[in-house]
Amino acid sequence: MKKMNRRWILRQRPVGDVCDDDLQLVEAPLPQPEDGEMLVRNIYLMVAPTNRVWMSQIDQYMAPVALGEVMRGVTMGVVIESRHPDFKPGDIVEGGMAWEEYSVTRTARRVPVAYDLPLHAFASVLGNSGMTAYFGMLDIARPKAGDTIVVSAAAGGVGSIAGQIGKILGCRVVGVAGGESKCRLVKEEYGLDACVDYKGGNVLADLRAACPDGIDVDFENVGGDTMDAVLALINPGAASRFAG
Repeated sequence: MKKMNRRWILRQRPVGDVCDDDLQLVEAPLPQPEDGEMLVRNIYLMVAPTNRVWMSQIDQYMAPVALGEVMRGVTMGVVIESRHPDFKPGDIVEGGMAWEEYSVTRTARRVPVAYDLPLHAFASVLGNSGMTAYFGMLDIARPKAGDTIVVSAAAGGVGSIAGQIGKILGCRVVGVAGGESKCRLVKEEYGLDACVDYKGGNVLADLRAACPDGIDVDFENVGGDTMDAVLALINPGAASRFAG
């Protein structure tokens, strides 16, 4: 078996956008599982806005990643060695591990790969992003056919799925994303009716043009100025169908 592990460690705390010098790829001895643990070879790792929060020395819902420590993240991988009674080698699992080639963990969720679906689907549409979009739209927002829905961060993991669910439900769906390429993706690939570029124009004016009958559902992923613009166009009675 391989003797060394490759890991991304947090070298310094980012200032503004994350840059190349903030993380460093290093080699370390391969970890060994103890009783109740398993060794997982990671196949996919999560890259999400919360990673930027974890890199920062600010008050947050978890302790920040310490300088010199491996970057925290949700990963999906295959069990290589198991000393855990509920898992065996070959099992595909997902959990809060780290940005590294191999992780040792005692808490993970088995991925139901028996279904004839690509593995990466369980890291997106059938994973946390998909569940957030599905239950946020169907259990909280509960739009009806003909409603106008605005989805912020519409090119992101949750927003892209939520927008497509809205289209399946027979709604007019308007996305908000940053940049021409993302807006083009939202319309051409995800099939939304329109997309407002918050970097390239006036969000309120562009939303008003894209939503001539007002907004019935706000699937909110970002807050701030975007949400303020949506609220300026919200229809009476829509508050009970907010989501995000």
